[in-house]
Amino acid sequence: MLDQYPDILLNLLDAERWPMAEQAVEALSTDEFGPLARAAFHYRLGYRLYEFARRRDDALSQFPETVVQHLKDAAVRTVLFNMARQAQFRELQAECAEAGISCLLLKGLWLVEIAYGDLAARYSGDIDVLVKPEDMPGFTQLLRRQGFSLPPSVRDLREMAPARHELALVHPVSGMSLDVHWAMTDPAKEGPVDDAQFWRRSETYHLGAGVCQSLCLEDHLLLLCFHAAVHHRFMYVGPRAMLDVAQLVKCPPRPIDWADVVDRARALHWERGTWLMLELVREHAGARVPSFVMDAIRPADADDPHIKPAALEAMFLDQFQHQRFDTAIIELLGERKPWSRLALLLRGIFASPERIASHFHVKADRNQLIALFLRRCRYLFRRNVPMLLELMRGNPERINELRRSRILLAWLGSQDSGQCR
Repeated sequence: MLDQYPDILLNLLDAERWPMAEQAVEALSTDEFGPLARAAFHYRLGYRLYEFARRRDDALSQFPETVVQHLKDAAVRTVLFNMARQAQFRELQAECAEAGISCLLLKGLWLVEIAYGDLAARYSGDIDVLVKPEDMPGFTQLLRRQGFSLPPSVRDLREMAPARHELALVHPVSGMSLDVHWAMTDPAKEGPVDDAQFWRRSETYHLGAGVCQSLCLEDHLLLLCFHAAVHHRFMYVGPRAMLDVAQLVKCPPRPIDWADVVDRARALHWERGTWLMLELVREHAGARVPSFVMDAIRPADADDPHIKPAALEAMFLDQFQHQRFDTAIIELLGERKPWSRLALLLRGIFASPERIASHFHVKADRNQLIALFLRRCRYLFRRNVPMLLELMRGNPERINELRRSRILLAWLGSQDSGQCR
């Protein structure tokens, strides 16, 4: 599954397995420590390797000085980055409060403080916030005042992604990366949920020198499982997604109400993705999830021998693979009936104006629709044709990607709602 150091990288996730990783590290030659560190950073496990390396007073002596210094420097950079992100969020939060706009902090920056409790332990990445739909016009104007570059005609960010539930923005000066959500799920891919329920259940947490509002603990745990398993089908998230869930289970800010987790997973129809993610973190990251929880949300086909290996492969092999088969191509290649295949092809090409506008993050202006349609056709051709040619030529990586994507799509899509479509 992994081309280098599979045992070490997987065992880094669970501190109780570090003695096994230690045996593998002791067998490495001096020249292999550099590639090991690069592999750990590639999978966003650099700090985990640093923690492992300094587990004993004499442990760091095993690692070359240059590698140790690289690990230390990366930890310092992560601290400084997360401190900057916290300051940026506090400024945004203060302006929202002044404008009477509610926002919830989600995922990365929340996890760094609440689950890890160490600014060096995790690179936070984007600032993810959830804003109520009715507050989006005011929030859009707030971002414009903050210096974000938005088209003058846009009065509501949702106009730039009418078929989506989020929009990513980058500040042109500070480099602040902001991922704005106005709904919890993507209407183009996933079943709708009651967003108001997430807001009603939200809680207050300490973040740095201040406080923030976020999802309640149980909802946040479910979101992390859903985001990795269903929203991304384990692609792009990498093995750190398992570490995030495991860390929250091991070090929650308060005791987790596991009965509530079960009830909410059922109400949201998120049982399959939640079970699979929790099963993976129990097996590979040492998270102790109560057996009654796993039994209560266990799918009938949980014993499928292909599903867990496919999920692990996707997390490791597809973390940075942006040129991968999307759902439409997987369905198209799996359809055997000619007319059904043609219907899928036409549906993919002749998308709705809202989907086309969302793809390019512009308003769905009918006057520009033809130009946007042609631009999207060029994009689809340039993106998919090379991958399909690789598949026809028998490229083993593409064949394996298609295989695991089909397994995950079929298994995770076997539910009525919250499904991948």
